[in-house]
Amino acid sequence: MVDQIVGTAFLVLLIAAIVDMRNLAVQANLGPLMIGLAVAAIGMSFGANAGYAINPARDFGPRLFAWMAGWGDVALPGSVDGSFSWYFWVPIVGPLIGGVIGIVLYDWFIGDVLHARRVLAEQAEPGPGTPEVPESL
Repeated sequence: MVDQIVGTAFLVLLIAAIVDMRNLAVQANLGPLMIGLAVAAIGMSFGANAGYAINPARDFGPRLFAWMAGWGDVALPGSVDGSFSWYFWVPIVGPLIGGVIGIVLYDWFIGDVLHARRVLAEQAEPGPGTPEVPESL
């Protein structure tokens, strides 16, 4: 469960950092590549434990289809004696919790700083009717 929460939190945090225009965001044509590299890095580092399920839609749909097709324990692993496994909720609930944690962390630690910098920059700029003061004064 922890790797699902942490992996999805990293994914959402990185996507928010990549597409946030207040940040030094990548150009529009490199956004998908950077997000793909982030997904690949998260998958390589957190994917071994629960099968790279950092998105509930990406994980549960194929598992449900494979279970209905007759794959049984292979589709829904976790049971030893062949009975039904309740493992399927981990790749669904974990990413939902991790997504919320990731965007809250981004907003608290990065988004608020970017917003404060923008407000300070707008206050420092002279308005349209304000006369400019020479630097020598």
